[in-house]
Amino acid sequence: LSRSLGRLMYIRAAILCLLFNLNKLSIRELLTRVYAQSKGISLEQLRMVYKNIGIIHHARETVASLCNHGYQVVLISSGVPDLFVKDLAIRLSAHDGYGIEIGTNDEKLTGEVSGRLSQPQGKKKLIEEMLNKNGLTWKDTVVLVDDRNNLDIMHNAGIIIGINAHYAVRQRAHHLVDSGNLAEVLDILNIEDPD
Repeated sequence: LSRSLGRLMYIRAAILCLLFNLNKLSIRELLTRVYAQSKGISLEQLRMVYKNIGIIHHARETVASLCNHGYQVVLISSGVPDLFVKDLAIRLSAHDGYGIEIGTNDEKLTGEVSGRLSQPQGKKKLIEEMLNKNGLTWKDTVVLVDDRNNLDIMHNAGIIIGINAHYAVRQRAHHLVDSGNLAEVLDILNIEDPD
């Protein structure tokens, strides 16, 4: 979104992301400041940006294969609005999707961010609820993660796969996928590729 709003907005967002990656900003501070810059943007403009974002190669096939092998696939994002994460989950045939809540008024962004995924440990608490609901434990989880906002869910997960991962994630991941091909996850989990 910042890139589509011009160079200055993009540079500001990039600096905030850098500060987040250097552990100088919390996820809450990062989201609040980035989305505050988006105040007044139309929801339609945000939708257009979302629709132009590419999906990693073989995402649909990989999700389908995981589901066919009994995995419950849930997309969770602490940076993307809930309506888009849910849409992506539908497009990929995942079981569900969860994202942050963004404030709107008259179909324009207010710059406000809320919801548990905008809070520290939000992902961890959500996953724990899902695990309890399904009679599972953290050892039953496979997490695909990219940035340091995922460190709290990495400590307990059974399998940790870094996808084009930030340095802190790379240091803790059991496996890395840097090719841009999500089907590599199937090899890691010893699942036959549907091709």
